[in-house]
Amino acid sequence: MMQSLKDRIMGTQLKKNMLSGSAVNLLIAFSSFIIYPVYLHYLGYEIYGLWLILATVIEFAQVASIGMDMAVMKLIAEVDKNDEAKSTEYLASAIALLLATGTVVLSLVILFKTRIATLFGVGPDYMPIVIQLLPYATALSIYAFMVKTINASLAGLGRFDIANYLVAGGRLCGLVVSVVLIVMGFRISALLVGQLVDLLVVNATSIWFLKRVSAVRCLAFHKVRKKTLVRLVCFGGNLTAGSVVQMLLMPFNRIIITNYVGLSSLPIYDLAVRISTLALSLIDKAFLSLLPEISQRMKDGNRAAIGSVRRLSRRCTELTAVFSALFLIVIFLFSEELLRVWLGSSFREEIPSVVKIMAFYGVALFMARPSRYILLGIGISYSVLIGNAIQTVSNIGIILIALTKLSGSISMVCYANVLAVTFASVYYILHKMRVLAIHEKALRTDAVQAVLG
Repeated sequence: MMQSLKDRIMGTQLKKNMLSGSAVNLLIAFSSFIIYPVYLHYLGYEIYGLWLILATVIEFAQVASIGMDMAVMKLIAEVDKNDEAKSTEYLASAIALLLATGTVVLSLVILFKTRIATLFGVGPDYMPIVIQLLPYATALSIYAFMVKTINASLAGLGRFDIANYLVAGGRLCGLVVSVVLIVMGFRISALLVGQLVDLLVVNATSIWFLKRVSAVRCLAFHKVRKKTLVRLVCFGGNLTAGSVVQMLLMPFNRIIITNYVGLSSLPIYDLAVRISTLALSLIDKAFLSLLPEISQRMKDGNRAAIGSVRRLSRRCTELTAVFSALFLIVIFLFSEELLRVWLGSSFREEIPSVVKIMAFYGVALFMARPSRYILLGIGISYSVLIGNAIQTVSNIGIILIALTKLSGSISMVCYANVLAVTFASVYYILHKMRVLAIHEKALRTDAVQAVLG
């Protein structure tokens, strides 16, 4: 009776977590699409292209995160809810690690900022701006990793819904500040200040809610233990390695476009990527809530747990198929008209064709997402490294081969993106099926041995 009641409560909370993720990402996507024309109108394609270059360096700085947000979320989810000391140990250890790795990365960026700016082929007019803002953008990125990790601890405690709402609140505050400052004439610096406000809001509210729902503390560094650090790094290390591999991807694509097509074409590619992942962003957080839920269910390791994971996987696959079909219908039937209305005078004729190609990129990402998070929930973090390696190597290889026979273009880069992410998505789906089959076979073997023994 009590177990049945517990299962119903967990199921209800999982639905809340998944629905909150969808609602929050829908709100963020809607606000971002309202803001995008404002950025292009006040900044122009070239200045906004400079911001995307800074964003690329921020992506490189993700090596400092060493997968701590995902690791904290999973490991806290596995801890008994009454063992708040252990949860504090995980969170404080993660923050300590981020402080150490962040310091190293920031030092390297400060030391090589001129070389980094030169790598992107930025003209002499914009070079001083990039060099000046690089350290600030990197420091902001490192702070973002800490905030994400603190927020992830709420998700690990089962309150993914609260964590999602706090992220949405911070994002909206940051966007409002950015727009006000851009209108006042602050240009790129306005975007940095807006991101800072976003992070400060999420940081403050996450800590406040942590105190309300538990006794978990984020700065209890006296609780840092070597064994805990090792466990965090073992899980997060594969995610970090995967991130490092994938970091090569977006900068490589942007460098190809900047050098072969032009800086003003970079926002077109960025816009197509944003739209292509729109369907993914709407329910990506919903699927992310599977990670702590799977971790809790797989603690038992029995046949019922495997069966429940399979049922979740099947429902998520059906959901992704429906959303993917609807997304493609909207893109191919209505995208050109919607883009003309949305971008107004900033509209360019080549944008719709690029968006239609990249729609398949979003669908391939989308279809693999449930499998990816289920694998992480089970503890198979190396799958992210392998999946990202498949995508990155395929993407770079296809483009380099194409450049030997074709001239560089945005379409060429987009087709390479679609093929590469499809290869990676197939890997995630097949590997998830294999892992669940192995677990079921092991359970059957144990049952037979128990009977014979």
